Amino acid sequence: MREDKRQNRVRRQEKCSSHREVQLNQLANKTPPQTTISSLVF
Repeated sequence: MREDKRQNRVRRQEKCSSHREVQLNQLANKTPPQTTISSLVF
C-alpha cells in the first residue's frame, strides 16, 4: 500500500514536472535566469 502511494506520488510529480517545465520555459523567456533558478527550487 505504501509502495503504491509512492508510485502515485512519483507519477504525479512527473506530470507536474512536465507542466512546470513548460511554465519555466515561458518564465525563462521573459525573466532573468535567477528567477528561473529560484522557481526550480519549489
